Amino acid sequence: MLEKKLTALGCATGILLFGACYGGTPNPSPPPPSPPPALLGIDANRLHNMRIVATNTSTSRYLNPGELARAVARRWHAEHTGIGVYLEGEPHKRGESVLTVTVLSEQASPLPRVSSTRVEIGSAPVALVARASAVLTDKNGDVIWRETATDYSTSCNVASGNAMDAWKPAACQASVEETIATQLVNRLISVLEK
Repeated sequence: MLEKKLTALGCATGILLFGACYGGTPNPSPPPPSPPPALLGIDANRLHNMRIVATNTSTSRYLNPGELARAVARRWHAEHTGIGVYLEGEPHKRGESVLTVTVLSEQASPLPRVSSTRVEIGSAPVALVARASAVLTDKNGDVIWRETATDYSTSCNVASGNAMDAWKPAACQASVEETIATQLVNRLISVLEK
């Protein structure tokens, strides 16, 4: 009887020692992504009017800079920031700041098909990634906010076997432009609100 009690006690001790020390410890979660690089709080008084300029320096040049600038302006207006925006080529306004968005690269890669996703027969989902930088300068040309080489991604379907062909349809380009505009303006506004 004593032998059974000692065996049970030894087993319980072993379970407690090895179970608590070696078994079942959760994997540490990855660190949260770092916030986008920005200056702490932007003085909104430095942004009476903002001109939006977009360029595309990627080798493929699928995204139209004018359409990208219009998407950013539409998103800015939708947020009702109280800061007037206008596009390159429109009459300059006094006290303007300039938001310059530069597309650095355009990439595409096939995505795995998901059986529950509705996809046209003969087409395949593709991830589109545009890497872009943005700089906001005040009327004196001083940098007041910057975001460097940020990836913006969305997906589109392509009928051919070449993933880069997903950049060609206007609807896919518009999807990437809206993704850039939405995320960029939301981050910029979050800095303005600090």
